[in-house]
Amino acid sequence: MQSYILEMLPAIHGTIIGIGAAFFSAFAMFAYQKLQETKDELDKIILEVETFSTPSNYIGSGNIKIINDDGELDWDGKAKELIFYTKGIYSYLDYEEKYGIPRDNYHQVPSENEIINSCRDLCQMFHYLFTSYPFSGKSMVHVGEITNKINEKKSLPFDKKRLQEIERRIGFLSWCWEGSNKSLIKLGQECTNIERKQNQERAEKNFNEMLKKIPEVSKEEKERLWVRFIQPSSNQQIDYSQIIYDYFNKVLIYQEKVLPKLKEMINVHDTFNERFKVKSLTIDALLIFLFIFLLGVITPLVLLNAQKDYNITWCSQLPYILLFMTSFPYIFIWFKLLMKIKNLNYK
Repeated sequence: MQSYILEMLPAIHGTIIGIGAAFFSAFAMFAYQKLQETKDELDKIILEVETFSTPSNYIGSGNIKIINDDGELDWDGKAKELIFYTKGIYSYLDYEEKYGIPRDNYHQVPSENEIINSCRDLCQMFHYLFTSYPFSGKSMVHVGEITNKINEKKSLPFDKKRLQEIERRIGFLSWCWEGSNKSLIKLGQECTNIERKQNQERAEKNFNEMLKKIPEVSKEEKERLWVRFIQPSSNQQIDYSQIIYDYFNKVLIYQEKVLPKLKEMINVHDTFNERFKVKSLTIDALLIFLFIFLLGVITPLVLLNAQKDYNITWCSQLPYILLFMTSFPYIFIWFKLLMKIKNLNYK
């Protein structure tokens, strides 16, 4: 029993598959090139953001555990509590400037140790803010498992969700700086002055103890010893107000320059990715080609040769079933293209 349909199916489908594969390959190459260009540009910006986010200092020995066990900054917990506390210590300075409200005589200022601890905690918090998710800066210190968890968290994709979290934190910090910059700078200045005074007292104590072990020396020799051995260490004082200012300046640059550029590039990449959908379309195309090749090319050849070699006969409806089954993907694709073209705004 000869079947003209079975004899023609392999040639028809082979030709159509070849044309379709060539067309899809051209489209896939163009789409992939566009996506790769936007991906390369996005990676370049992300690398620039990582460099910009990397702090140039580290204030260790903090008194609070600011990083959770999962390697993420406890932003909505201890971090915000610390910010509210530190900007409230000298908050009267900002009230005086904005509202003309004089300082309350009963306003209590924490002890020297509390000022030092809170200021150092704030600086350390800022370090981890920019070196942990959702930011991407590199930390100057490595603390074993904690650092590994932080880096694992930062390896997540730089998507819109991550960008929104950065915007949320930057927006909050910008608001804090706008309303409390004088109080925060004052905190840094007071911490610097207290530590400088303590270092000076410590240096003088060490110098006096050193002189006790040395026979009588002239006044000139004492001055020489002080300048050479004691004064350098007593002058190596961290300027906390400058550190705080630099961190908040980084926040403002993030808000004005970094975030708009990063947001624009992520939107461009996501737009091309959504428009072309290279991965899903490629998988769909391969599955359709495989379906047509198996039923429209291989199956007819097997049936024809089985009839000739083994004298096997088939149901008379089988060629029609194969014809309609293997033609359905073409009809479906053409229908989808027709709907897309009709929905275009072009004339």
